[in-house]
Order: sequence, then structure tokens, then C-alpha cells
Amino acid sequence: MRRFVLLSCIITLALFSIPLLGMEKMVVRLDNATSDMAYYYDANGYDVASVRPGEYLDLVVDNATFAQLKQENPAWYVTQTQSQLLANLAPQRDIPGYRDYNQVVSDLHQLQAQYPNLVQVHNIGDSWGKIYREDYPFYNSFDHSIWTVKVSADVTQSLDKYAFYFVGEHHAREPISTEMCFVILEHLVENYGIHPDVTTILDESEVWIVPLLNPNGHKIVLDQQDIWWRKNMRDNNGNHSFDTDYASGMGADGVDLNRNYGYRWGYSNTTDLQYWPSYHGPGPFSEPETQALANLLSSRRFLAGISYHTHGQYVLYPFGYLMDLVAPDSYELRTLAQEIAGQILKHNSTNQYYDAMPSWQLYPVSGSSDDWIYGVTGAFAFTVEMATTFIPHLYDIPQITAQNLNGAMMLLKRGQKKMLTGHVTDAVTGQPLPARIWVQDYDDLPQGYPALYANASFGTYYRLLPEGQHLVRYILPGYQTQSRVVTILPDAVTVEDIQLEPTYPIALQITIVDVLDQPVADASLIFESDPQHVYLSNGDGLIVIPEFYPGEYSVTITKLGFSTLRYTRQIDTPNILFRLNEYADLNDSFESGMALWITTGNWGTSSLHAWEGSHSLTDSPNGNYAPNVNSWCKLADPLLLDGVDNVDLQFYIRHDLAQDIDHCHLQYSFDDQNWIILDTFMEFSDWSLKSYSLNKFIGSILYLRFLFYSDGNLNGDGVYIDDFRVYTGFASTPADTPVANPISLNVYPNPFAQQANINLTGIKQETAQLRLAIHNLRGQLVWEKELNREDISGQPVPWDGRDQHGNNVASGIYLVKLYDGRRVLATNKILRMK
Repeated sequence: MRRFVLLSCIITLALFSIPLLGMEKMVVRLDNATSDMAYYYDANGYDVASVRPGEYLDLVVDNATFAQLKQENPAWYVTQTQSQLLANLAPQRDIPGYRDYNQVVSDLHQLQAQYPNLVQVHNIGDSWGKIYREDYPFYNSFDHSIWTVKVSADVTQSLDKYAFYFVGEHHAREPISTEMCFVILEHLVENYGIHPDVTTILDESEVWIVPLLNPNGHKIVLDQQDIWWRKNMRDNNGNHSFDTDYASGMGADGVDLNRNYGYRWGYSNTTDLQYWPSYHGPGPFSEPETQALANLLSSRRFLAGISYHTHGQYVLYPFGYLMDLVAPDSYELRTLAQEIAGQILKHNSTNQYYDAMPSWQLYPVSGSSDDWIYGVTGAFAFTVEMATTFIPHLYDIPQITAQNLNGAMMLLKRGQKKMLTGHVTDAVTGQPLPARIWVQDYDDLPQGYPALYANASFGTYYRLLPEGQHLVRYILPGYQTQSRVVTILPDAVTVEDIQLEPTYPIALQITIVDVLDQPVADASLIFESDPQHVYLSNGDGLIVIPEFYPGEYSVTITKLGFSTLRYTRQIDTPNILFRLNEYADLNDSFESGMALWITTGNWGTSSLHAWEGSHSLTDSPNGNYAPNVNSWCKLADPLLLDGVDNVDLQFYIRHDLAQDIDHCHLQYSFDDQNWIILDTFMEFSDWSLKSYSLNKFIGSILYLRFLFYSDGNLNGDGVYIDDFRVYTGFASTPADTPVANPISLNVYPNPFAQQANINLTGIKQETAQLRLAIHNLRGQLVWEKELNREDISGQPVPWDGRDQHGNNVASGIYLVKLYDGRRVLATNKILRMK
């Protein structure tokens, strides 16, 4: 962080060396620009107006900076001047001009009076100007509230409906976004009862519109104090006035609201420097404007929505905080974004439409509204970058907003197709229940997915899903879990009403032991449904809950030095046992080099930092990492996750990365070609323990790697990893096809020191090609034996703990498998302790 601030201060001083006051600003363009150029200019303090990778990059600069850019590359040229944008701001609002704050508030209340059954106006918060006004007269003219309007049939009633949202003007210099919100609002109220699509939308849903999120900044631009202003007017320097250079969009005050949301706040393409247009604020949700919107969007179930910006003619969807991110709903997010974009003609075009892409593909930013809305609430969140300039001429507003209205209507119709809905109720009383709606391949992803619950007042739930069949579970502690396979249709809504059977309390005793069945004291147990309550096992490994309601529960059990146990199971008996494993199947402390790893770049071991022992794994063993690095460190052998359960990956990590775009991904792959992000490490953190459930991948062959990336700007000490471990539990694997007498594979003693005996039962004498094999967790064959009739007649098969070459194998856990040809009949686990 210190390095970043130092360089940034140098850049800021350079900016102050130019006489900014009175210097006209402009938007300049470089054709054929790449995303990397956008990262570079943003990281170095330039105001990036718009970028279309491979086509152009737009910057807001003054005359002197433009001259410098032209010296470096003569291809830069001007697309918008300050004079042009000033001319586009009509001094009086004659339709279709730009509304000021008072006109916004007046028009909202006028529509409420005109359509009392459709429109309801709400004050959802105060701007900084309104807050400061109580103590400082300077802010009297900034006495602005943040308003939202609810649009729905029977709007005054709290009905059982899902919701959509539209937001205008995160950024002050983008006033057409406010006009866009009014176009949507007016279209809905004027066409209800007339247009079938509008009528259906307002009958079935609520539409919440926040036309002016940044009213203080809006006034600064419309009053032409600084038409390049992007931020709100937070008084950063505490002098009780507003500080800008009045010409560049830069100034000591204000926060970029679209860098202030709490999801991955404060990293990519943001800054701690208050003077810059992209200043992200002193902390996540530090601004009353972002707090107001977050509170609204957390208050009910929103399906989807749009935040309007200018410019670029894009439809963007999550995620955006780092490159190459894939959201759990990426298929449906992309599909809906393409459908919206396909309805919006580009300005002055008859056959070219807006472009849809994930936000990171434009250029990564952290702290955005879309990432928080999708990542925390689960609503499908989109940004529409309207128009080709920040402030289009007032005569262009009707065409631009009319085209974007088509896209808004496409979004609003999404609730009428490819959606799962219904009511969850108590089977005895009929009362609504706030059950969790768990969908396979979404809620079991290791990256995590926002938990979705049925509405407590109505029992209603809504989930947007792709066409096809999905396994859905309805879970509520104190009730029997129900599972359904539902079919999602391309042009209709799927309704599943669920009645859950209640259970009755029992006294529950939980026993926690290790692999030797010895009690584990001081283990922490947390139920996912009650994460604030932490249970601790006593000296006998016991946790007693006097009044426990049977049902399906997800539990997490932790103790330092053991695997983390994550388990979802039906708990309906008075005694249950959980077993923690202190013996990792794979354990690398990096004291003996890099034998287990394959690398590119400079990855190696270092003695500079270590969690335990004297060495750790690092991307840069010889000091700070270099610029423009893209290298990886991969486990040489994949993990064989067949016949196991509760797979837990653990390691300690320390990282010191520059606050621009530098990062390290933990990734997994099923084919060693296509890699998926499991976690990302950014900025600075001292040593911390990380633990990841790999249970989703049981039955798979899994590759793991660390991918390190740096850009061409700042650098740091890099990433250090130590005590890399993979733990597994045990699960019996039945035959691939059912058999009359189940085959059993038992090992004793277990654990063993000198010799283990493998006992097989339930095998038919005519079964041929039987083979016993012992593997380590990486899937490497350690020992095997072709079985004869004597081996399957009840006599145990001995193993002396040696591999195929006669070498004594190390202490650890091994998988014992019984094969019939290539088919696995049974699996067990064995622990060797010398």
C-alpha cells in the first residue's frame, strides 16, 4: 500500500503542476486499444471514460495532457469537448432536457398523485449535503434526499410478488441515466391496462426505480460547477465546503459510488487517493447513498435489475472485480444480457445493437454495485452503458432512451419464463415457512452462492434457472427435508408448492472423535442454520443439545491440526458421531523442495517467510515479483477423489501484492486444460489458514494450481504458501450395478504398523478378473494383487506395507480398492502408522 500511495502522490503532484483552473477538458480517443491499456491508464490516475477492447479507449484529459499523449502517440484524437457538453445541458428543462433535483422530486410526486394505485414514492435516505446542512450553511442548497418509487398494481398493499429494480446516476456526469429511469416509469404507468406486457408485469411484480442516487453530484454537473464531476460530495478534507478544480472532475472531495459497495471493495481499478475520480471511500458502504440502495435491495426478493451509466453502448453482467471470473449463473446472466442488448439499437444505427459481456472483460473494477447485488443478494445485476457521450444532446435523448426502453422491457419479462417458484408451508398448520431452497450444481459450488430462502410472510420463493431438469431440496431445521427434480421450461414458469412435515424435539448427543476413535476436545461445531451459535466439545468429545429438532442439517466442525469436516446429513437419532482426521493424505511443508509440483516462471521455495519450519512456496524467491508476470505452480499429480468423502484442502498463506490488479488465484481443473477459480488472494495479509471443501468433486480426478498475475505497474513481495494439505474421510463405494449380496471390504487392524489384513465378503465364486489395488491420494498405484479363489473364500489378504518394488511406504492414508476388470466394486481406507 505504501508503494502505491508514493507513486500516486508523485502523479498527483504532476497534475497540480499544471494550471488546471480554467483549462478546458475533453474526451480523447485512441483506436485499436486493448484492455491492458485501460488498466495502465486507470492505475496511473487517468480518468477512463470508456473502453471497447480492440476498438477504442476514451480518456478525460486537459489540453496539456492531450498534448503529452499526442507526443507519445499521434493517433490520439478528440471526441467530446467541454464546450459541446455544456451546450447539451439546456439551461431550462424543456422536454426532453435534463431534470434537476427539484424537478425529479416534483415529477415523482405528480405521478403518484396521478396514478395512486400504481405509484408509491419513498424517501430511502439522505445525501451528504442533507446531513451536512444540519451544521454547515454552505450545504443549504444541497438539501437532497434519495428517493425511490414503487410501481405495481395495488401498490399500497404488501402483496406476494417478486421485484425488479432500475437505478440512475451513480456518477454525476451521466444525467441521461436519470432520464432513462423516468422513461421506464412513465411507460409502465401510462400503459398499464392497455399494453398486455405492461399489465402482466405490474400485476405479477413490483418495479422499484431509484432515478437519482447521487443528487449532490447531479447538482454540481447541472449547475456547471464541474461538468466532469463523477463522485458524490463527501467532505473528505473536513473544511465544510466543496472542493474541486472546477474543470477536470478531480478534487479533494467526493467518493465514486460505484467503487464503494462492500463486495471485494478497494482493490481493482480503485484508489485511496481522495483527489482522483475513482476514489473508493474510506471503507465499504461508507456513503449514505450506497447504504440507501443496499438497504432497499436487501429488503425483498429482487429477481434482476439494471444500473444505468454512460457511455459505451454495452450491457455488462457480473463478475467484474478480476479477470476471467465465472459466476455460478454465468449461462443465464450471459443469455439475458444478450437478450437485453439485442433489443437496443446503437445510436443512429439501423442494424447494430449494444454488446453484451462480463464486466471484467471491459476492465476489472472492485466495489461495484453489480458485484455486490449479485454476489450478496443473488439478483441478476446488469449495467447498461448508454450512448456515445457522457451528456448527449437533449435532442438525442428521445432516441437513446426509447431504444433502451426495449432492453428494460426484455428484463421485466424474464419473470415469465425459466423460473422456479411456489410456496413452502407447514404440512400441519398451513403457515408459511422460510425454508432454504437448495439447487444442485449451484448451492454446492465451492465458490459459494447466496443462500435463497422462502419469504417468511408468504412462504414464496423465486429462482431463475436455465432450461432443463434440476434437483432442488427444501430445507428447514425442525422439518423433514424434501427433494424434487423439477423441469424448467423455456417459455413458462415452473410452480412447486411444498408442504414440510414438522419434527419434534429430542435430546441430542454428538460425539467427536479422531481416526483412532479417541475423543477430540474443544472442537467447534456450527450449524449453517444458526451460524452465531458455536458449540464446543468437552473433554470426552461430547456436545449435548437438550432440545434439538430433527431434520437435515449442514454442519462444520473444526479444530486446529485436524481436517475441517463439512457435512450435510439427516439428524433424527439421539446419538451421532463425527470423526475428524489429523492425518493428511497429502502433506507438503516445502522443507524438501518442489518434488510434488510443476511450475512456470520463478516459482520455488524460500526461507524468507515460513509458517512452520524454515521454508515455504513462493512465486518470487529472489525478492519482489517482476512486472507482467503470468505464471503458475501446479500439483504434479492430480487428486484421485474416488471412494472418499469430506475432502478438505488446507494451507497457510501470506501475501503482499500491489493494489492495482495483481493477484494470485487458487484454481481447479478436471482436464488440466480448463481452469476454474476457487479463491483469489489480493493486497496484503499476514499468515492465515485457508480451508476449502472439495466435496463437490468427490468421484473426480482433480488438478490444483496457483496462478500468479501482475501488471506492468507496481510490485510487492508476492505470495508465500506453507503446510499444503489434503485430508479425506472414508465412504464405502458400492458396486456400479446393484448386487443381491453387497460386497464388503474391511481392513484390520486399522491403523496398522507392520501388516494389514484385507477381508472380502459377499463375492460370488464365479466372479472373474478380481484385483486388489492400493493407491495414494494422488492416484498413484502403490501395490496390487490378482485374486485367486483362496483370496475370496473368506481368507484375509495380507499387505505388509511395502510397495510394488519392496520399499516400505510412508505413514499416511491409502485407498484400498477391489476391481472386477476396470469396474470398482468396493473401496476402503487404511491408515499406516509406523
